[in-house]
Amino acid sequence: MPGARLKDIANSLGCSIGVVSHVLNHSEGNISCSEALRDRILRKAVELGYMGHWSSRTSHARRTNTLGVYVPASSPFFRNAYEGQLLAGISEVCRERGYDLLLISIPGSVGAEECATKLVARRIDGLVLLHIPETADWLQPLADLKANCAAVNYFGSVLIPSVNFDDRAATFLAVGEMVRMGHRRLGYLGALRIDAGYSTQRRLDGFLGGLAESHLRPDPHWIFEARYTGGPSPDWRRLSPRDLAQWLAARFVATRPDLRPTAFVCHSDAVAALFLAELHRVGVRCPEDVSIVGLDDAPISRSLLPSLSTIRQPLSDMGARAARYVLDAFEKRLSEAGAAPAGISPQPPLETALRVRGRRGRRSTALQAVLAQEADARTPTASEQTLPERQARRKLFLYTKPEFILRDSTIPPHHA
Repeated sequence: MPGARLKDIANSLGCSIGVVSHVLNHSEGNISCSEALRDRILRKAVELGYMGHWSSRTSHARRTNTLGVYVPASSPFFRNAYEGQLLAGISEVCRERGYDLLLISIPGSVGAEECATKLVARRIDGLVLLHIPETADWLQPLADLKANCAAVNYFGSVLIPSVNFDDRAATFLAVGEMVRMGHRRLGYLGALRIDAGYSTQRRLDGFLGGLAESHLRPDPHWIFEARYTGGPSPDWRRLSPRDLAQWLAARFVATRPDLRPTAFVCHSDAVAALFLAELHRVGVRCPEDVSIVGLDDAPISRSLLPSLSTIRQPLSDMGARAARYVLDAFEKRLSEAGAAPAGISPQPPLETALRVRGRRGRRSTALQAVLAQEADARTPTASEQTLPERQARRKLFLYTKPEFILRDSTIPPHHA
């Protein structure tokens, strides 16, 4: 029921318009209600799609100067460098703009309802979403409400603004750099978990696309990923990540040097660090016997011995970009209502970046085709949408570019 009025909410709950206005618009007067009724009003406002009348509220009621960050309750937030770097970028933007930061961590099954409730009740002015599963069915209500939010690293079907890392381009770039240094026998070490997220498949696709771009054939014996058909098949469900890394290290040391990969591209820096430790344990030297490339540029990559070559994922920049996008959208909305300070310059819209290049600046063919197919799958045919809709859909995603960082774990393949 888009555009629901205060009267619609009051009638559906059997209470007065004054009580509903008191809860949703913070109207003054001798009006009070119980917490139970207040929650029912907020939830009904979300259900009916009430978005409020911005031009009729006072400046005090129109903003809280608070940006929300949603993280599922099951997420190990603040334990990993990933979340810490994202939050660092978000909080820096909040400090620059004079906003407080509110962490919202609730069970995923009620995520949309609670987040939308906070937006409707103006407890927050916008929302940045982290760790959203691609199959999350609770995200669609937020999109339907046109809620002021943006996600980081979300690749699902719900069309919301997102700042995403190009996982395929990252491993594609890693392969290109290894080939440029002279490596021709490349292995891939995946997430070491059978239940890893969808980024695992995208990073594997980038690795395979990089091999195709360099006219190299993949060796299934050294593509160590649960999602890859035809590769090694240890007990993925029973073995821990450390056990799996140990299994691969033993397999590597038992193979003749001329049949081994001269370099491994790893799903992440954490996986690379685990593999590096197991290689050292069985007497394999890095980089003398094998080169290793990680992904993320996590702090651990700089403290390992040898320090780890890696692909940088600009997490702090991505968090900052998502925060700026949400806050600019909020300020623009206030400006259109005549309440925002002058001089606000909204960020450009987020747009899909499909241009990925291979070695020597040549246009990638294998990876380009995959990215184009993904974009086509997300976009309805011309007969199903108007021109403004097609333009809007192309402004939903920003792919950040990976950057290769050469460190001590990678050298030309003298050991080939």
